[in-house]
Amino acid sequence: MLSMAFKITILPLAEKEIDESIEFYESKNKGLRKQFLACLKSYFKVLKKNPQLFEIKSNQVIAN
Repeated sequence: MLSMAFKITILPLAEKEIDESIEFYESKNKGLRKQFLACLKSYFKVLKKNPQLFEIKSNQVIAN
């Protein structure tokens, strides 16, 4: 069975949050930037191959 890889699009706000997270981790301990990026890359790899593992969440509130 062939596995299909999906494309991940990172929105500008998410890019900003990733950059801020990188700066935060690096400020706490030199080298944490690399660990954070390695974890993020690994997570994206799983997400690309298995998007059905992750629930789509919405901020919308349904009023009665």
